[in-house]
Amino acid sequence: MAEVDAAVERLKAAHYVVVIYDGAELGALGAELVQGLVKDLNLVTRATTLPAPGPYQGRAANLVSAWTTGGPLRVGFGRGYPAFDPWAYDADRLVASGEADAVVWVAPLGPDLPAWEGRRPTVALVAPGTAVDADVVIEVGVPGVHHGASIVDDLRDGFAWIEPSAPADLPTAAAVLDGIAARLAPHRRGGHA
Repeated sequence: MAEVDAAVERLKAAHYVVVIYDGAELGALGAELVQGLVKDLNLVTRATTLPAPGPYQGRAANLVSAWTTGGPLRVGFGRGYPAFDPWAYDADRLVASGEADAVVWVAPLGPDLPAWEGRRPTVALVAPGTAVDADVVIEVGVPGVHHGASIVDDLRDGFAWIEPSAPADLPTAAAVLDGIAARLAPHRRGGHA
């Protein structure tokens, strides 16, 4: 194709190529293909990627996962150590297969519960006033709105402390999860968290 040949020549002639992409739109295989393209481009010029930031602090979650476990999200801790496995820890697959028989949905920033809502007992930690069909709904503060938070700021391209814009006496999602974990502690199997 003439267009593809023209694109290749333009990219090879560039001093610095930035491939901007939306990981949610491309999916895992598409993102791998983008990384392969950039690797190949770096043989003839300079190139990098710039993934478009996703909503709901997904980038923040991936960064935290990377620096605490050494890998991106879809990490399990059931074996007592972090294990990265995108297939094994795919929430949609776990619910559809019946492997997951309960769900904790942590979403103070959104999004809505997924399409499998109601198929498993669900505990939802959501922003005040969020209409959600879950077995247990716990309203939590929104980071940067009801309480201060360190979140990814796209303008700064990194983490930034955000003061609350409308402080409220609501628990953080972390405080609720800590409370749940503390109550489960005596019931842990195999000594793992």
